[in-house]
Amino acid sequence: MLARETPAVEPTPEYLDLIAARITDGLNAVLPPDVRLRESIGELWFFEDNVLMNLGSLESLGATIASVAERVLEEVQDDVTTVLTVPWPEVQGKPLGYFAAPRADVLGDTLRLWFEVDGDAVGPEVIVSLRPARSG
Repeated sequence: MLARETPAVEPTPEYLDLIAARITDGLNAVLPPDVRLRESIGELWFFEDNVLMNLGSLESLGATIASVAERVLEEVQDDVTTVLTVPWPEVQGKPLGYFAAPRADVLGDTLRLWFEVDGDAVGPEVIVSLRPARSG
């Protein structure tokens, strides 16, 4: 994890719900079609074949958004790998069964989620805005 900055936002339940929804949307855009995440009141749920698994709430998972996002990405990687029966994302040039390392970084008001092998980004990348929703 390479968290550099944390946005100057009070982590209210409403804000954490918003970030959970954005992480869910971003990851769903890159997940295989048979697997999905769902967000419900700030909790992330892994969904496959009508089975739901609670990944926990952002509030309960960790101290910083980057550490929480990295843990969520690791859980998603494990669950997708179980569904596909091969490591996800696939890593070219590595032996079968090789796992890329999940990573998350906050820079300013942007959260970046990606996988890394030997210091290089591989597989899907998700960018999430950490800006609070505008009211009004």
